[in-house]
Amino acid sequence: TNRSVMTAQRRPRRLLASDVGQYSLNVADCYMSSAPLLPISAKGSATPGSFTLTLEDMGTGVYIVCLNIGNHFRGMPQPVVVSGPIFLQLSRPNGSPYSLQGGDSPVAGQPLRIWAEGIGMAPTDLFLLTGAPVCPPPHNVGPGNRWLEGNATSSP
Repeated sequence: TNRSVMTAQRRPRRLLASDVGQYSLNVADCYMSSAPLLPISAKGSATPGSFTLTLEDMGTGVYIVCLNIGNHFRGMPQPVVVSGPIFLQLSRPNGSPYSLQGGDSPVAGQPLRIWAEGIGMAPTDLFLLTGAPVCPPPHNVGPGNRWLEGNATSSP
């Protein structure tokens, strides 16, 4: 099958057919990354034999933790999977997508179909449609959206 995930470099990585719920991590991603090498102290702390990192604002994707030891990368075998949407499509109720160019966009008062694809999303997830420039934190989602969640379809 043609399954892939996004690497930390935002490049698709093909999953192997034998990967059942697993991700094909490769230390080559460490060498190909354009991200700068940072000392652990820049994002965390270390003691002999262990370290702790605090990373903020991680985008949705599958990441490999790369350690540079003795000028050689070591890729950790456990992926860092950050759940969330990767792709969003707006379409008409008949499924025909809006191009969002040249006036081909949703019209006020007309039904709108929103389809999202991502990692780790489930039918029990909630959504909020707001005109505010920033979404509120999850604890501000009201019970009205719980009703919408139960009455929305999750298929494309």
